[in-house]
Amino acid sequence: MMDFFIQQALGKVGTVKLVKVMGVENAGELAAVGFVDVKIMVNLVDGLLGSAMSHDTVFQLPYFRLQGGLNAIIMDPVVGDIGFAVICDRDISAVKNTKDYAPPGSFRRFSVSDGLYVGGVLNETPNQYITFTSDGIKIADKNSNVWEMKSGKIELTTTEFKVNGSIKATGEVVAKSDTTNIHLTTHVHTANNTPPTAGS
Repeated sequence: MMDFFIQQALGKVGTVKLVKVMGVENAGELAAVGFVDVKIMVNLVDGLLGSAMSHDTVFQLPYFRLQGGLNAIIMDPVVGDIGFAVICDRDISAVKNTKDYAPPGSFRRFSVSDGLYVGGVLNETPNQYITFTSDGIKIADKNSNVWEMKSGKIELTTTEFKVNGSIKATGEVVAKSDTTNIHLTTHVHTANNTPPTAGS
């Protein structure tokens, strides 16, 4: 009987819950870190009949963003993401509202409402990513633009490279035509694109 009561008490202690994102505030926007609405993915089970019951949606959990001071990587959650909620042991509602030291908002303990969302796990293969490889860093977006930083060089794969500003190079700039490599510092243009004559 004592073991039963201990197990019942431990069952009320929230630790980490696997959750799915049902709603997002500030997803991918330049703004302060927002909140997510989540639903616990491991269903409840009836102790008598063993039938499964889904959880209700939990609203307004602060989500994690990689940020230090005013420097951040904005890669906020989206609906459908799977992650985990870390459950605080006390009511954090007052701290959420003030972003400062505050007493617990109530006497509740280990409530999912006082969780913090961290993602993501068990998610699909991304189509935009930053990869730290054995040879450098690779940045790719969903438009097939790829920027690879390798030993001694940077490779850019794209259909068009547009610069709003100046380009300065201390070395040679080379463009490849159908038949030859064209060097910027020695290539000469004329009105009809033919080589210049003597004295012109």
